Amino acid sequence: MPQARRIGERTELPRTTSIVEARGEDGAHPHEVRTFFVDIDLPVRPGQFIQVWLPRIDEKPFSVSYQSGQRLGFTVARVGPFTRSLFECAVGDRIGVRGPYGNGFDLNGAERMLIVNGGCGCAP
Repeated sequence: MPQARRIGERTELPRTTSIVEARGEDGAHPHEVRTFFVDIDLPVRPGQFIQVWLPRIDEKPFSVSYQSGQRLGFTVARVGPFTRSLFECAVGDRIGVRGPYGNGFDLNGAERMLIVNGGCGCAP
């Protein structure tokens, strides 16, 4: 029997896609910070995030750090059980992606701004 939905909860299922590239980031040990790339068409704006699902493991939110056409990237620091499992994935392995979520932003010609962030960098 399906579980009851909470009011306002998004219910779409993750779209499965293959990892097409996993790149260690310059200046960081490649075993500690990586950007994972997938080919999936999502209308992501700066400041939004995606949910990444590993079957039989869990689902976690990540900021989008790269987007060009259908190529999307998210940068991850290996810090816990989920990210350790993600780092064990290889090119060609399948993951699920949902989103985008959150409120994006536009620069609208702004000359100065202040960005406050957490995690392993400022993806937007």
